[in-house]
Parts: sequence; C-alpha cells; structure tokens
Amino acid sequence: MNTDESISTALIVQGPSGLTVDRRAVDAMYAGIEADIESFRYDLSTESGRKQAASLAYGIARKRTAIEADKKRLKESLLVQGRAIDGAWNEIKGKLEAYQETARKPLTDWETAEETRIAACEKQIAAFQESAHVLETDTSGSVAALLSAVEAQEIDAEYFREYLMTATAAKKTAVESLRASVARLKQQEADRIELARLREVAAARDAADREAARI
Repeated sequence: MNTDESISTALIVQGPSGLTVDRRAVDAMYAGIEADIESFRYDLSTESGRKQAASLAYGIARKRTAIEADKKRLKESLLVQGRAIDGAWNEIKGKLEAYQETARKPLTDWETAEETRIAACEKQIAAFQESAHVLETDTSGSVAALLSAVEAQEIDAEYFREYLMTATAAKKTAVESLRASVARLKQQEADRIELARLREVAAARDAADREAARI
C-alpha cells in the first residue's frame, strides 16, 4: 500500500479479515468529484475556459492514475509476502513430511516385512502344489530326489502363521503324491526290465530253434 499522501492511500484499509476497500472514503471521493463537476462553470468560448475544463478532467484522471499505481504497488507487496509465505510453508511442509516418515518408519518396515513374508508363504505353498506334478520324462530317481527335497522343507509355524495349516496340508499332499509316483515309476521301470529280459529269452530260444532245425 502507498505510504505517501497520494489520493489512493486512504481507500485501502486493514479490515477484520485483511485489507479491504474503505467504502466511506471511496463514496466521499465520488461525492467530491461530482460536486466539482456540478459546480464547474464551463466557458468553452475562450482558450482559458477550455483549459480549465481540460484541467477538471485531468484532475480526475490523476486520481485514477494514482489509484491504479497504488493498486499495483499493493499487489506487488502482497506477491512478495505470498512468496515469503510459500517459502516458509515449503520448509515446514518438508520438515513435517520428514517427521511423518520417521514416525511411521517402524510401521512401514513391518508392512514391508509382512508383504515379503506373505509372498514367501504363498510361493512355498504353490511350490508344494507344483511339486506333486510328475512329468513323463521323470524317473523314479528324479522323483525320489524331489520327494527328499520336499520332505526336508521345514514349515516354521511362527513364520507361516495364518498360512500354517494350508502349507502343512499342501506339503502332506505333495509328499503322499510323490511317494505314490516313486512307487509307480519303480514298478513301471521293473516291468520294462522284466519285459526286456523276457524278450531276450524268447529271442534266444527262437535262435536256438532255428539253429536246431537247420542242423
């Protein structure tokens, strides 16, 4: 706000909620201008009279120019104050955000650990379920090795918590399925060996019979 004695200084005052226009001062200014215009005696027939008419209008223009200049200075002052407030707020905001992060860090770390634990539990359960699937290329030896690995997999009750029953059941199902697969594959392998032996015996007998018939 202007600090000299210009026309506009009295028009802006400090109100209850901040700077505001002093309506009484503005209305008084309007009334003064209107009175000057009404009381002015125009004499446009002479150069002096015309200059006086121009001076009357120019005086009003000076009031308007002074008010506009004062408004500009006031707005610039408010912008400077606003930038200062923004700077202070940004500092406070950053500090409070850092305090907030520090205050929440134990909870954040716990949540991160929980996410890791849950993901690991679900991954282990899925691995148990997947291990029960035997491929056509598997042998009794490869499945037996897988069975040993599954049986050796420990399920920590404190770590698995709400997943304990599900993980235990998945492991039990996988172990039973793998044991059955080992037995089945061993039998199939034994059957193939026996079949190959019988074929060799039959082939030898046929060869002996052909040789006897030739002699």
